[in-house]
Amino acid sequence: MGDTYRNSLVITLFKKLILIMILAVIISLIVAVCCAKYLTKSLVKLQGKVKKIGENTEED
Repeated sequence: MGDTYRNSLVITLFKKLILIMILAVIISLIVAVCCAKYLTKSLVKLQGKVKKIGENTEED
């Protein structure tokens, strides 16, 4: 009888652990995507400015 209780307890704990791990992965992916978008905005602006500077120096 105690073995059945132990098995069901272990299965329940593993299910909860898997759920927590999946949630952690999803949350970290969302944070990573937001950080990537935030960081690339500055780089895209910088790229546009450098391109304009390059076009201005070519005309001279």
